[in-house]
Amino acid sequence: MRVPPTFPVVLFSLLVAVFGAPGLFAADPPELTAHHPSIEAITLFAADPEIVTPIGVAVAPDGRVFVQENHTHKRTKDYEGPEKDRILVFEDTNGDGVHDKRSVFYEGLTFTTD
Repeated sequence: MRVPPTFPVVLFSLLVAVFGAPGLFAADPPELTAHHPSIEAITLFAADPEIVTPIGVAVAPDGRVFVQENHTHKRTKDYEGPEKDRILVFEDTNGDGVHDKRSVFYEGLTFTTD
């Protein structure tokens, strides 16, 4: 399987969205540099509210990003998210490095883990 050249950037962006990075994507974000030969730039690919509680990520050979969201583990009574876990697909159809299409690949899982 061939890994898309954007995989390191997409993975980093999603990890930041999952674990956070205070000030990293503020109104005037600082210039980011990457010290890896295949990474030219780092940009935010997807963020809350279009993705919440992500616990897994996979990038398909065609560049689509599949993200597993967990909404059932330790769910509180006042949680307003979906009733079941789901897998979302994010696509960058115009090649600008930011997703412009989001769809639900599968919904209905319970207590999923990566």
